Amino acid sequence: MTLTHGDIAKEILTLANDSVDAILHDPPRFGIAGELYSQVFYDQLARVLKRRGKLFHYTGTPNKLTSGRDVPNEVVKRLRQAGFVAAPNGDGVLAAKK
Repeated sequence: MTLTHGDIAKEILTLANDSVDAILHDPPRFGIAGELYSQVFYDQLARVLKRRGKLFHYTGTPNKLTSGRDVPNEVVKRLRQAGFVAAPNGDGVLAAKK
């Protein structure tokens, strides 16, 4: 395991394809770090994760009560577009690379 201090949106670009076994993604809320919820970022997660690699994306349920927004299912849709099998699980989304 290697710990790198940096901006993950930039650091992920330096990682080799299919080089990561598992990912735990616990980003700040969308208003602070929206790029970490973007299709572009999820495509990068899929690029670096090995086939059948696992991803857990913590989402919580922000704005569910105030606006009815369903962040976990929004994340599921984008992860699926990136090539994951994904479903809500607990306080987030559990996914595996196809």
